[in-house]
Amino acid sequence: MDLATALKELERRGDAGIRKDLARHGVKGKTFGLSAANLNALAKKIGKDHALALELWKTGNHDARVLATRIADPVQINAATVDRWAREADNHVITEAVAEIAAKAAAIGAGVKVADAKRWSDSPDEWISTLGWNMLGLISDMGKLAERDAMAALDRIERGIQTAKNRTRHAMNHALIRIGNGLGALRERALVAAEKIGKVEVDHGKTGGATPDAADAIRKGKTGAAGKAAGKPATKAGAAARKEATKAGASNGKGSTAKAAKPAARRKTAAAR
Repeated sequence: MDLATALKELERRGDAGIRKDLARHGVKGKTFGLSAANLNALAKKIGKDHALALELWKTGNHDARVLATRIADPVQINAATVDRWAREADNHVITEAVAEIAAKAAAIGAGVKVADAKRWSDSPDEWISTLGWNMLGLISDMGKLAERDAMAALDRIERGIQTAKNRTRHAMNHALIRIGNGLGALRERALVAAEKIGKVEVDHGKTGGATPDAADAIRKGKTGAAGKAAGKPATKAGAAARKEATKAGASNGKGSTAKAAKPAARRKTAAAR
């Protein structure tokens, strides 16, 4: 699909009611107003198309940029691109979308690293730091955050969450929950931090959103050990992200040996007959 066709598809699927809802979430400027379901359906129709993703982002249209994060290739995206996208993000919706593709790239060891997520989480800019913390939480969800990195993140959350900027606090709170539920060895440490921090106040405007109580969420969540024993991450979001990251890894040459062996085995059997 080319850029013109993609933009026509976005416009066709737009909705005035969703445009109003996006405005309540801080989305400014051009937008068609697509639901998450519509964006995901269009992304599925297009498939991975990194060149188109870069073109969509350049339009400046909110929905085009969200779609860009859905069809960007985790194998091809790099820290320089995410740096640029992060600097141009101006609301939590697009920031969270960029964090997802960046986390997938970090999970497969491509052009974005855990160190980049930490660097972004340290930024004084609200949206860049929000991206970094969302990334760290998602990487933990995927089972790809080293214990030492997770421990360092917990220490930083405990020290700094209450004085961080508004949406950064929300992202830090979610990172705390994801680490607590995704890494069994650090569950108690995360719970102690959550109880010490207490309630995290975040202004969600007129969206009706809420920031969950981290201690309560960790107590109710599955432990990382249980999730890993079952071969699954602790959350549905983590499961979906891990599945896509695994696919990306396979396309990057990881995990391809077994797949290649099956056709070879079938050819050998056929020849024997």
